[in-house]
Amino acid sequence: MKPSLFSCWYPFRSPEVRDIHANLTPEEIYRLNVGTFAEGALHVIILTAGIYFLLSLVPPQWGFTAHIALMYASGLLFSLMAEAHMRKKAKKLLCSSAYAREKGYTPQDLRLYSFRLW
Repeated sequence: MKPSLFSCWYPFRSPEVRDIHANLTPEEIYRLNVGTFAEGALHVIILTAGIYFLLSLVPPQWGFTAHIALMYASGLLFSLMAEAHMRKKAKKLLCSSAYAREKGYTPQDLRLYSFRLW
């Protein structure tokens, strides 16, 4: 079973990531799955707690629409910040594999996507 890289959707992976991904050992696959799952679960908990805290500050007179708008805005902002962190972690995990070290890939030089995101 190959790992799923949620921070790098399959059709858009760069050739380097496909190359590393194809040569992962079972231990590296396990470490990659556990690392990304734990990080994602932590982000969901923090996002839920943050939105709950922000919604508790909004007066009820503002109405349901204001609550929904604040919830979506804070979720979007947090997701963008978390995505940047997840990309860094994915690069670090991929470059820590034996095959990536053998080929000389570093997190600074590795492109996760076949196109420039930013």
